[in-house]
Amino acid sequence: MVQVICYTEKITTRLQYIVAFLLGKDVHITDQLTEAHIFYSNNKPDHLDVVWIQPQGLLEAEDIAPQEIQITKDTTPIFFQNESDLGFDIFAATFYLLSRYEEYLPFQKDEYGRYAVENSLAFQNNFLELPLIDIWRKALQDKIHSIFPQIIFPKIEAKYIPTFDIDVAYSYQGKSFFRNIGGGLKDLLNKNLNQVKSRISVLFRREQDPFDTYILIEGELKKLNSTAIFFFPIARKIQGYDKNILPKKAILQNLIRKINATYPVGMHPSWHSGDDKNEFIWEKQYLESIIEQPISKSRQHYIRMLLPEKYQQLIELHIQEDFSMGYGSRNGFRASTAYPFYWFDLTKNEITPLKIFPFCFMDANSFYEQHFSASEMLEEFRNYWSLIQKFGGNLISIMHNNFLSEQVPFVEYRQAILQFWKEMQQKENNNSIKD
Repeated sequence: MVQVICYTEKITTRLQYIVAFLLGKDVHITDQLTEAHIFYSNNKPDHLDVVWIQPQGLLEAEDIAPQEIQITKDTTPIFFQNESDLGFDIFAATFYLLSRYEEYLPFQKDEYGRYAVENSLAFQNNFLELPLIDIWRKALQDKIHSIFPQIIFPKIEAKYIPTFDIDVAYSYQGKSFFRNIGGGLKDLLNKNLNQVKSRISVLFRREQDPFDTYILIEGELKKLNSTAIFFFPIARKIQGYDKNILPKKAILQNLIRKINATYPVGMHPSWHSGDDKNEFIWEKQYLESIIEQPISKSRQHYIRMLLPEKYQQLIELHIQEDFSMGYGSRNGFRASTAYPFYWFDLTKNEITPLKIFPFCFMDANSFYEQHFSASEMLEEFRNYWSLIQKFGGNLISIMHNNFLSEQVPFVEYRQAILQFWKEMQQKENNNSIKD
Protein backbone atom coordinates (compact mmCIF):
# COMPACT_ATOMS: atom_id res chain seq x y z
CA MET A 1 0.00 0.00 0.00
CA VAL A 2 1.24 3.49 -0.90
CA GLN A 3 1.85 5.56 2.24
CA VAL A 4 -0.51 8.50 2.66
CA ILE A 5 1.34 11.78 3.28
CA CYS A 6 -0.36 14.64 5.10
CA TYR A 7 1.19 18.12 5.08
CA THR A 8 0.49 20.67 7.78
CA GLU A 9 2.27 23.77 9.08
CA LYS A 10 1.88 22.61 12.69
CA ILE A 11 2.06 19.01 13.83
CA THR A 12 0.08 18.53 17.06
CA THR A 13 -0.81 15.55 19.22
CA ARG A 14 -4.49 16.04 18.45
CA LEU A 15 -3.84 16.00 14.70
CA GLN A 16 -1.60 12.93 14.87
CA TYR A 17 -4.23 11.10 16.91
CA ILE A 18 -7.14 11.77 14.59
CA VAL A 19 -5.28 11.26 11.30
CA ALA A 20 -4.09 7.86 12.53
CA PHE A 21 -7.65 6.92 13.52
CA LEU A 22 -9.17 7.92 10.18
CA LEU A 23 -6.44 6.75 7.82
CA GLY A 24 -4.27 4.30 9.72
CA LYS A 25 -1.20 4.55 11.90
CA ASP A 26 1.17 4.40 8.92
CA VAL A 27 0.14 7.82 7.59
CA HIS A 28 3.12 10.18 7.45
CA ILE A 29 2.48 13.70 8.76
CA THR A 30 5.05 16.30 7.77
CA ASP A 31 5.57 20.04 8.10
CA GLN A 32 7.99 20.03 5.17
CA LEU A 33 6.62 21.14 1.80
CA THR A 34 6.78 17.97 -0.21
CA GLU A 35 4.64 15.80 -2.41
CA ALA A 36 1.57 15.31 -0.21
CA HIS A 37 -1.81 13.67 -0.67
CA ILE A 38 -3.57 15.73 2.01
CA PHE A 39 -2.90 19.42 2.53
CA TYR A 40 -4.09 20.49 6.02
CA SER A 41 -3.59 24.22 5.70
CA ASN A 42 -5.53 27.48 5.50
CA ASN A 43 -4.27 28.04 1.98
CA LYS A 44 -4.85 25.52 -0.77
CA PRO A 45 -1.84 25.30 -3.10
CA ASP A 46 -2.70 26.04 -6.72
CA HIS A 47 0.04 23.86 -8.13
CA LEU A 48 -0.75 20.63 -6.25
CA ASP A 49 -3.53 18.15 -6.91
CA VAL A 50 -4.33 17.21 -3.31
CA VAL A 51 -7.18 16.74 -0.87
CA TRP A 52 -7.37 20.10 0.83
CA ILE A 53 -8.69 20.36 4.38
CA GLN A 54 -8.87 23.81 5.93
CA PRO A 55 -8.18 23.78 9.71
CA GLN A 56 -10.92 25.01 12.01
CA GLY A 57 -8.47 25.54 14.89
CA LEU A 58 -9.51 22.86 17.38
CA LEU A 59 -6.51 20.64 16.69
CA GLU A 60 -4.01 23.46 17.17
CA ALA A 61 -5.49 24.39 20.56
CA GLU A 62 -4.52 22.75 23.84
CA ASP A 63 -7.33 24.01 26.04
CA ILE A 64 -10.96 22.90 26.40
CA ALA A 65 -13.49 25.56 25.44
CA PRO A 66 -17.04 25.71 24.05
CA GLN A 67 -17.09 25.49 20.25
CA GLU A 68 -19.40 27.27 17.85
CA ILE A 69 -21.22 24.47 16.05
CA GLN A 70 -23.89 24.59 13.39
CA ILE A 71 -25.04 21.37 11.79
CA THR A 72 -25.66 21.13 8.05
CA LYS A 73 -28.20 18.36 7.48
CA ASP A 74 -28.86 18.49 3.73
CA THR A 75 -27.33 15.04 3.24
CA THR A 76 -24.82 13.63 5.71
CA PRO A 77 -24.61 15.85 8.81
CA ILE A 78 -21.42 17.93 9.05
CA PHE A 79 -20.11 20.79 11.19
CA PHE A 80 -17.03 23.03 11.30
CA GLN A 81 -17.97 23.95 7.72
CA ASN A 82 -15.46 25.81 5.52
CA GLU A 83 -14.03 25.84 2.00
CA SER A 84 -12.36 22.42 2.32
CA ASP A 85 -12.78 19.91 -0.49
CA LEU A 86 -15.18 17.95 1.72
CA GLY A 87 -16.94 21.12 2.87
CA PHE A 88 -15.72 20.95 6.48
CA ASP A 89 -12.73 20.26 8.69
CA ILE A 90 -13.21 16.51 8.93
CA PHE A 91 -10.22 16.14 11.27
CA ALA A 92 -11.51 18.66 13.84
CA ALA A 93 -15.11 17.42 13.64
CA THR A 94 -13.99 13.82 14.11
CA PHE A 95 -11.79 14.80 17.05
CA TYR A 96 -14.68 16.65 18.69
CA LEU A 97 -16.92 13.58 18.55
CA LEU A 98 -14.35 10.87 19.19
CA SER A 99 -12.69 12.56 22.16
CA ARG A 100 -16.16 13.21 23.65
CA TYR A 101 -15.16 16.87 23.87
CA GLU A 102 -18.70 17.90 24.78
CA GLU A 103 -18.59 15.72 27.90
CA TYR A 104 -15.84 17.94 29.34
CA LEU A 105 -18.05 21.02 29.05
CA PRO A 106 -20.82 21.96 31.54
CA PHE A 107 -23.82 19.64 31.15
CA GLN A 108 -26.99 18.38 32.80
CA LYS A 109 -26.67 15.00 34.53
CA ASP A 110 -29.39 12.37 34.28
CA GLU A 111 -31.07 10.70 37.26
CA TYR A 112 -28.10 8.35 37.68
CA GLY A 113 -25.52 11.14 37.68
CA ARG A 114 -24.35 10.33 34.15
CA TYR A 115 -23.84 12.48 31.09
CA ALA A 116 -27.39 12.61 29.74
CA VAL A 117 -27.87 11.57 26.11
CA GLU A 118 -30.09 14.62 25.63
CA ASN A 119 -27.01 16.87 26.05
CA SER A 120 -25.24 15.35 23.08
CA LEU A 121 -24.83 16.91 19.67
CA ALA A 122 -25.77 13.56 18.13
CA PHE A 123 -29.10 13.33 19.95
CA GLN A 124 -30.03 16.96 19.40
CA ASN A 125 -29.31 16.72 15.68
CA ASN A 126 -30.71 13.24 15.01
CA PHE A 127 -27.52 11.41 14.13
CA LEU A 128 -27.14 9.29 17.27
CA GLU A 129 -28.20 6.22 15.28
CA LEU A 130 -25.47 6.85 12.68
CA PRO A 131 -21.76 5.90 12.88
CA LEU A 132 -21.16 9.40 11.53
CA ILE A 133 -17.36 9.36 11.81
CA ASP A 134 -17.24 6.10 9.85
CA ILE A 135 -19.40 7.64 7.12
CA TRP A 136 -17.03 10.62 6.97
CA ARG A 137 -14.02 8.29 6.93
CA LYS A 138 -15.31 6.49 3.84
CA ALA A 139 -15.97 9.83 2.09
CA LEU A 140 -12.40 10.95 2.84
CA GLN A 141 -10.86 7.69 1.68
CA ASP A 142 -12.96 7.72 -1.50
CA LYS A 143 -11.83 11.31 -2.18
CA ILE A 144 -8.16 10.40 -1.71
CA HIS A 145 -8.51 7.33 -3.95
CA SER A 146 -10.26 9.35 -6.68
CA ILE A 147 -7.23 11.68 -6.92
CA PHE A 148 -4.58 9.05 -6.20
CA PRO A 149 -5.81 5.70 -7.61
CA GLN A 150 -2.60 4.03 -6.46
CA ILE A 151 -3.72 4.53 -2.84
CA ILE A 152 -5.96 1.61 -1.94
CA PHE A 153 -7.41 1.44 1.55
CA PRO A 154 -8.13 -1.86 3.32
CA LYS A 155 -11.44 -3.54 2.57
CA ILE A 156 -14.22 -2.59 4.97
CA GLU A 157 -14.81 -5.32 7.53
CA ALA A 158 -17.77 -5.73 9.87
CA LYS A 159 -17.68 -7.89 12.96
CA TYR A 160 -20.35 -8.88 15.47
CA ILE A 161 -19.19 -9.10 19.10
CA PRO A 162 -21.91 -10.19 21.55
CA THR A 163 -21.23 -9.20 25.15
CA PHE A 164 -23.18 -10.06 28.28
CA ASP A 165 -23.72 -8.20 31.54
CA ILE A 166 -24.57 -10.79 34.17
CA ASP A 167 -26.13 -8.30 36.60
CA VAL A 168 -28.12 -11.03 38.36
CA ALA A 169 -26.74 -14.48 37.59
CA TYR A 170 -29.77 -16.33 38.96
CA SER A 171 -33.28 -15.24 39.79
CA TYR A 172 -33.59 -17.37 42.94
CA GLN A 173 -30.54 -19.59 43.34
CA GLY A 174 -27.60 -18.30 45.32
CA LYS A 175 -29.68 -15.72 47.14
CA SER A 176 -30.02 -15.72 50.91
CA PHE A 177 -33.03 -17.15 52.73
CA PHE A 178 -34.18 -13.64 53.60
CA ARG A 179 -33.86 -12.35 50.02
CA ASN A 180 -35.97 -15.24 48.76
CA ILE A 181 -38.56 -14.80 51.51
CA GLY A 182 -38.74 -11.07 50.80
CA GLY A 183 -39.02 -11.65 47.06
CA GLY A 184 -41.70 -14.29 47.56
CA LEU A 185 -43.78 -12.01 49.76
CA LYS A 186 -43.47 -9.20 47.21
CA ASP A 187 -44.69 -11.56 44.47
CA LEU A 188 -47.63 -12.58 46.65
CA LEU A 189 -48.60 -8.97 47.32
CA ASN A 190 -48.40 -8.24 43.57
CA LYS A 191 -50.37 -11.44 42.85
CA ASN A 192 -47.52 -12.87 40.76
CA LEU A 193 -48.50 -16.41 41.63
CA ASN A 194 -46.59 -17.97 38.74
CA GLN A 195 -43.37 -16.46 40.05
CA VAL A 196 -44.16 -17.71 43.56
CA LYS A 197 -44.57 -21.25 42.17
CA SER A 198 -41.43 -20.89 40.08
CA ARG A 199 -39.38 -19.72 43.07
CA ILE A 200 -40.50 -22.68 45.17
CA SER A 201 -39.87 -25.16 42.36
CA VAL A 202 -36.38 -23.81 41.72
CA LEU A 203 -35.41 -23.75 45.39
CA PHE A 204 -36.60 -27.35 45.77
CA ARG A 205 -34.70 -28.23 42.56
CA ARG A 206 -37.80 -29.26 40.64
CA GLU A 207 -37.10 -26.84 37.77
CA GLN A 208 -34.27 -24.73 36.39
CA ASP A 209 -33.75 -21.16 37.55
CA PRO A 210 -35.35 -18.87 34.91
CA PHE A 211 -32.20 -16.72 34.65
CA ASP A 212 -30.01 -19.80 34.09
CA THR A 213 -29.82 -19.33 30.33
CA TYR A 214 -26.13 -20.14 29.98
CA ILE A 215 -26.49 -23.45 28.11
CA LEU A 216 -28.70 -21.67 25.57
CA ILE A 217 -26.21 -18.79 25.25
CA GLU A 218 -23.23 -21.12 24.87
CA GLY A 219 -25.03 -23.15 22.20
CA GLU A 220 -25.93 -20.04 20.21
CA LEU A 221 -22.41 -18.64 20.46
CA LYS A 222 -20.98 -21.87 19.06
CA LYS A 223 -23.34 -21.59 16.08
CA LEU A 224 -22.32 -17.94 15.63
CA ASN A 225 -18.64 -18.87 15.70
CA SER A 226 -18.18 -15.59 17.54
CA THR A 227 -16.01 -14.39 20.39
CA ALA A 228 -18.12 -13.15 23.29
CA ILE A 229 -17.25 -11.34 26.51
CA PHE A 230 -19.02 -11.75 29.86
CA PHE A 231 -18.96 -9.02 32.52
CA PHE A 232 -19.66 -9.99 36.14
CA PRO A 233 -20.48 -7.66 39.06
CA ILE A 234 -18.57 -8.56 42.22
CA ALA A 235 -20.14 -6.17 44.75
CA ARG A 236 -19.55 -7.56 48.24
CA LYS A 237 -22.63 -5.86 49.62
CA ILE A 238 -26.20 -5.89 48.30
CA GLN A 239 -27.43 -2.31 48.29
CA GLY A 240 -29.14 0.16 45.97
CA TYR A 241 -28.41 -0.71 42.36
CA ASP A 242 -26.07 -3.57 43.31
CA LYS A 243 -28.33 -6.63 43.35
CA ASN A 244 -25.94 -9.33 42.24
CA ILE A 245 -25.39 -12.64 43.98
CA LEU A 246 -22.63 -12.25 46.57
CA PRO A 247 -19.23 -13.19 45.12
CA LYS A 248 -18.46 -15.56 48.01
CA LYS A 249 -21.27 -17.88 46.84
CA ALA A 250 -19.92 -21.07 45.28
CA ILE A 251 -22.69 -21.13 42.66
CA LEU A 252 -21.51 -17.78 41.25
CA GLN A 253 -17.82 -18.62 41.42
CA ASN A 254 -18.41 -21.92 39.61
CA LEU A 255 -20.37 -20.12 36.89
CA ILE A 256 -17.61 -17.54 36.40
CA ARG A 257 -14.93 -20.23 36.17
CA LYS A 258 -16.99 -22.28 33.73
CA ILE A 259 -17.58 -19.33 31.41
CA ASN A 260 -13.98 -18.13 31.70
CA ALA A 261 -12.79 -21.53 30.47
CA THR A 262 -14.26 -20.65 27.06
CA TYR A 263 -14.81 -16.88 26.90
CA PRO A 264 -13.05 -13.78 28.27
CA VAL A 265 -14.44 -12.43 31.54
CA GLY A 266 -14.38 -8.77 32.49
CA MET A 267 -15.24 -6.56 35.46
CA HIS A 268 -18.66 -5.01 35.90
CA PRO A 269 -17.76 -2.56 38.69
CA SER A 270 -20.49 -2.09 41.26
CA TRP A 271 -22.40 1.14 41.69
CA HIS A 272 -20.79 1.55 45.09
CA SER A 273 -17.28 1.21 43.64
CA GLY A 274 -17.98 4.26 41.50
CA ASP A 275 -17.69 6.33 44.68
CA ASP A 276 -14.94 4.31 46.35
CA LYS A 277 -11.71 3.45 44.52
CA ASN A 278 -10.71 0.98 47.24
CA GLU A 279 -13.93 -0.93 46.60
CA PHE A 280 -13.08 -1.07 42.89
CA ILE A 281 -9.64 -2.45 43.74
CA TRP A 282 -11.19 -5.07 46.03
CA GLU A 283 -13.66 -6.20 43.35
CA LYS A 284 -10.95 -6.45 40.70
CA GLN A 285 -8.68 -8.48 42.97
CA TYR A 286 -11.55 -10.74 44.06
CA LEU A 287 -12.56 -11.50 40.46
CA GLU A 288 -8.91 -12.14 39.59
CA SER A 289 -8.70 -14.60 42.49
CA ILE A 290 -11.73 -16.49 41.15
CA ILE A 291 -10.39 -16.93 37.62
CA GLU A 292 -6.72 -16.94 38.68
CA GLN A 293 -5.63 -14.49 36.01
CA PRO A 294 -5.40 -10.70 35.58
CA ILE A 295 -8.50 -8.73 34.59
CA SER A 296 -7.95 -6.32 31.70
CA LYS A 297 -11.53 -5.63 30.51
CA SER A 298 -14.24 -3.57 32.19
CA ARG A 299 -17.70 -2.18 31.63
CA GLN A 300 -19.35 0.17 34.11
CA HIS A 301 -22.52 -1.03 35.82
CA TYR A 302 -25.43 1.13 34.57
CA ILE A 303 -22.83 2.69 32.22
CA ARG A 304 -22.05 4.96 35.16
CA MET A 305 -19.04 7.04 34.21
CA LEU A 306 -17.93 10.62 33.92
CA LEU A 307 -14.98 11.81 31.86
CA PRO A 308 -12.12 12.11 32.43
CA GLU A 309 -12.12 10.79 36.00
CA LYS A 310 -13.41 7.28 35.36
CA TYR A 311 -11.09 6.52 32.47
CA GLN A 312 -8.13 7.97 34.36
CA GLN A 313 -8.98 5.62 37.21
CA LEU A 314 -9.21 2.61 34.91
CA ILE A 315 -5.73 3.34 33.56
CA GLU A 316 -4.37 3.76 37.08
CA LEU A 317 -5.81 0.36 38.04
CA HIS A 318 -4.38 -1.40 34.97
CA ILE A 319 -7.57 -1.87 32.97
CA GLN A 320 -6.58 -2.01 29.31
CA GLU A 321 -9.96 -2.22 27.54
CA ASP A 322 -13.23 -0.48 28.36
CA PHE A 323 -16.62 -1.43 26.91
CA SER A 324 -18.73 1.38 28.45
CA MET A 325 -18.77 3.81 25.51
CA GLY A 326 -22.48 4.01 24.85
CA TYR A 327 -25.53 5.29 26.68
CA GLY A 328 -27.43 3.50 29.42
CA SER A 329 -30.68 5.18 28.39
CA ARG A 330 -30.74 5.01 24.59
CA ASN A 331 -29.12 2.95 21.87
CA GLY A 332 -26.83 4.54 19.32
CA PHE A 333 -23.24 5.61 18.72
CA ARG A 334 -22.09 7.73 21.67
CA ALA A 335 -18.71 8.43 20.06
CA SER A 336 -20.19 8.33 16.52
CA THR A 337 -18.12 5.31 15.52
CA ALA A 338 -18.30 1.52 15.53
CA TYR A 339 -14.50 1.18 15.51
CA PRO A 340 -12.39 0.71 18.65
CA PHE A 341 -10.10 3.61 19.52
CA TYR A 342 -7.61 4.72 22.14
CA TRP A 343 -8.97 7.25 24.60
CA PHE A 344 -7.61 10.78 24.26
CA ASP A 345 -7.39 12.54 27.63
CA LEU A 346 -8.26 16.17 26.89
CA THR A 347 -7.18 17.36 30.34
CA LYS A 348 -3.63 16.16 29.64
CA ASN A 349 -3.83 16.57 25.87
CA GLU A 350 -2.41 13.11 25.32
CA ILE A 351 -3.21 9.74 23.78
CA THR A 352 -3.65 7.06 26.44
CA PRO A 353 -3.16 3.26 26.35
CA LEU A 354 -6.82 2.66 27.28
CA LYS A 355 -8.60 1.08 24.32
CA ILE A 356 -12.30 1.88 23.99
CA PHE A 357 -14.75 -0.57 22.42
CA PRO A 358 -18.02 1.31 21.79
CA PHE A 359 -21.37 -0.48 21.89
CA CYS A 360 -24.48 0.69 20.04
CA PHE A 361 -27.14 -1.76 21.22
CA MET A 362 -28.35 -2.88 24.65
CA ASP A 363 -31.46 -5.00 25.16
CA ALA A 364 -32.39 -3.12 28.35
CA ASN A 365 -32.35 0.22 26.49
CA SER A 366 -34.78 -1.09 23.88
CA PHE A 367 -37.09 -2.55 26.51
CA TYR A 368 -37.00 -0.24 29.53
CA GLU A 369 -35.99 3.13 28.06
CA GLN A 370 -37.16 3.19 24.43
CA HIS A 371 -40.23 1.01 25.16
CA PHE A 372 -39.76 -0.94 21.95
CA SER A 373 -41.79 -4.01 21.15
CA ALA A 374 -39.83 -7.18 20.42
CA SER A 375 -40.29 -6.68 16.68
CA GLU A 376 -39.10 -3.05 16.93
CA MET A 377 -36.04 -4.18 18.87
CA LEU A 378 -35.24 -6.77 16.20
CA GLU A 379 -35.55 -4.16 13.46
CA GLU A 380 -33.29 -1.79 15.42
CA PHE A 381 -30.71 -4.56 15.73
CA ARG A 382 -30.86 -5.24 11.99
CA ASN A 383 -30.49 -1.55 11.13
CA TYR A 384 -27.30 -1.20 13.19
CA TRP A 385 -25.83 -4.30 11.58
CA SER A 386 -26.71 -3.00 8.11
CA LEU A 387 -24.89 0.28 8.80
CA ILE A 388 -21.82 -1.45 10.18
CA GLN A 389 -21.67 -3.81 7.21
CA LYS A 390 -21.63 -0.74 4.96
CA PHE A 391 -19.09 1.38 6.85
CA GLY A 392 -17.17 -1.17 8.90
CA GLY A 393 -16.39 -1.64 12.57
CA ASN A 394 -17.87 -3.77 15.33
CA LEU A 395 -21.49 -4.30 16.25
CA ILE A 396 -21.04 -4.74 19.99
CA SER A 397 -24.30 -5.67 21.66
CA ILE A 398 -25.02 -5.84 25.38
CA MET A 399 -27.33 -8.66 26.42
CA HIS A 400 -28.49 -9.74 29.85
CA ASN A 401 -29.05 -13.38 30.73
CA ASN A 402 -32.55 -12.65 32.04
CA PHE A 403 -33.65 -11.30 28.63
CA LEU A 404 -33.11 -14.82 27.29
CA SER A 405 -35.34 -16.40 29.92
CA GLU A 406 -38.86 -17.67 29.27
CA GLN A 407 -40.14 -15.56 32.14
CA VAL A 408 -42.71 -12.82 31.61
CA PRO A 409 -42.15 -10.19 30.19
CA PHE A 410 -39.05 -11.40 28.32
CA VAL A 411 -40.44 -14.26 26.20
CA GLU A 412 -41.00 -12.22 23.02
CA TYR A 413 -37.67 -10.41 23.42
CA ARG A 414 -35.92 -13.75 23.78
CA GLN A 415 -37.40 -14.79 20.45
CA ALA A 416 -36.28 -11.53 18.82
CA ILE A 417 -32.70 -11.99 20.04
CA LEU A 418 -32.64 -15.62 18.90
CA GLN A 419 -34.00 -14.58 15.51
CA PHE A 420 -31.20 -12.04 15.05
CA TRP A 421 -28.62 -14.63 16.04
CA LYS A 422 -30.17 -17.06 13.56
CA GLU A 423 -29.81 -14.48 10.79
CA MET A 424 -26.19 -13.91 11.80
CA GLN A 425 -25.58 -17.68 11.74
CA GLN A 426 -27.01 -17.89 8.22
CA LYS A 427 -24.70 -15.05 7.14
CA GLU A 428 -21.72 -16.87 8.67
CA ASN A 429 -22.68 -20.10 6.89
CA ASN A 430 -23.07 -18.28 3.55
CA ASN A 431 -19.63 -16.69 3.97
CA SER A 432 -18.14 -20.11 4.70
CA ILE A 433 -19.66 -21.51 1.50
CA LYS A 434 -18.24 -18.60 -0.54
CA ASP A 435 -14.80 -19.10 0.98
